[in-house]
Amino acid sequence: MPRTRFELSQKMRERDVPEQAIDVVLHRFEELKLIDDRAFATAWVESRARSKGFARSRLKQELRRKGVGAQDLEAALEQIDGDEERVRCQELALKKLGTRTLPPAGPGQEDRAERDKVLRRLLGFLARKGYPGGVAMSAARSAMDRHDQGERG
Repeated sequence: MPRTRFELSQKMRERDVPEQAIDVVLHRFEELKLIDDRAFATAWVESRARSKGFARSRLKQELRRKGVGAQDLEAALEQIDGDEERVRCQELALKKLGTRTLPPAGPGQEDRAERDKVLRRLLGFLARKGYPGGVAMSAARSAMDRHDQGERG
């Protein structure tokens, strides 16, 4: 499984490998192109954005945790287009709504409370994926409207 330089150094430290040996091994791995943090970050962003629907901020957080440097991190995140991210957010929200029946968007207090609950849950879901509040709110409302019109995720 591909790893970053930081992750490999942590694993070797856990196994009590001397620091000098760690430096030599990692340097040699880089020479042989066996580790490349930029390539790792690029592949990670592409994979996680596509398969999990993660937003830029969530991916950035994950890559930082893996020890990817700022330059490599930013280069990898450049492949995420803001418009595509908003569309992905909407599609995730619509998919999350699935085939559930939503109460009508009318003036009834009980119906409004239930719709608000669904909206809050959608916003929480999208926030965990890393979408900013404004993007998540817009996507959730749009998905609910599309759902009301019969479109299902």
